[in-house]
This record gives sequence, structure tokens and C-alpha cells, in this order.
Amino acid sequence: YIYSGLECDLSRLFDITVIHLEYRLVPEHSLPSAVDDTLALYRVLLHDDSSTYV
Repeated sequence: YIYSGLECDLSRLFDITVIHLEYRLVPEHSLPSAVDDTLALYRVLLHDDSSTYV
């Protein structure tokens, strides 16, 4: 993943959790798919009090 190094660096530098979402892309998937994936992650984060994500 092109951003994984940057994500790890930011996480360590600022002592924060970085979440990387790989959403579905066109043309393999229709346009609402990316928005649906993003909203699904948002809902999980809102309702999950766990501090660990994979």
C-alpha cells in the first residue's frame, strides 16, 4: 500500500490511531459502493467502544 509507511509514521509521531479504509472503486463497483463502505466504517466506529481495530 502506497500510504502505509506514511500512516505508520503519523501514528508513531503523534501517538494516534490511523484507520485506513480500502473502499470499493469504479469501474468494478457502482458509485454508491465507496460511500456505502465509508458510512459502514463510520457506523462501526460510532457504536464500537473497542480501542483496537484491524
